[in-house]
Amino acid sequence: MDPDVKISVVIPTYNSFRFLKESIDSVLAQEYPAHEIIVVDGASTDGTKELCGSYGERIRFIQQASNEGVGSALNVGVRAMTGNWFKEHDADDVLAPNALQVLARAATVTPAQVVYGDFTNVDSRGRNPRVARMITPDEAEDFVVASWRILVVSHMSAMVRRTCFDAVGLYDDTLESAEDYDWFLRAVMVHGVRFYHVPVVLARYRKHRAQTTHWRRKGRIVSSTRRRTEEKVRSLIAAQADERAFAYYTGLTRRFRRIYAPILRLIGVLPPLPRRDTAGYFLSRLVPRTYNRLYWALNPPVP
Repeated sequence: MDPDVKISVVIPTYNSFRFLKESIDSVLAQEYPAHEIIVVDGASTDGTKELCGSYGERIRFIQQASNEGVGSALNVGVRAMTGNWFKEHDADDVLAPNALQVLARAATVTPAQVVYGDFTNVDSRGRNPRVARMITPDEAEDFVVASWRILVVSHMSAMVRRTCFDAVGLYDDTLESAEDYDWFLRAVMVHGVRFYHVPVVLARYRKHRAQTTHWRRKGRIVSSTRRRTEEKVRSLIAAQADERAFAYYTGLTRRFRRIYAPILRLIGVLPPLPRRDTAGYFLSRLVPRTYNRLYWALNPPVP
């Protein structure tokens, strides 16, 4: 293992006392030790500060004046870290004992700036595991196309080279959710960041009642966030594009929507889905090599 792979694990937390100890302990128990563990707390009122204090110098505890969201907490961690690899770890999730070892080994065999593995969904007591397999970048078309539709890389099983933030930027702390989707989408679509997948389960993602309630309550905010993210990324790609290329793909999009999509729907090749999906996702299925980043900037295939 390369001793130059120094992993800073950043744990954003807010009133997660119930799960936080197990989360921190899973990092401390790693076969490949973390360079540092930074807990960034959004002014919790549930005993989080006292719990973190009990670890002494084994962790760094940073408390914000108020709860400013996950994106803000992650940015505090990125700015404070001293390692050369960044690893986000949620306060209610658990790392597999070999997680950092697998990621560190991967970092030594690839020039990729993001290395990631798979994870397992579990309930609040760690039961009923269901493995979630991530998409591999080797499937170039699927990886690019899927990056619009889903979160292609899970932060809980990924780590990012610190210098990558210099190019992509920090997390968007104005978003109320999906800050990881926004960051990975910018990395894939705008900056061409290289990814490396290790098909190993590296973490347990805990689903619990409070979390489910949160997502149901925030459903409209999540949708709004995705729309804001898509618009931002499209603007960034268009700003980088050659004017002739932009005009070409704009024309291709219009012709497909106006001429070909109606015919394909009529003969039953395309289902009657929203126009954006028809022009985007289904064209990728009919013309598999159409995965130019500029094309997808015009046609994000988001359900």
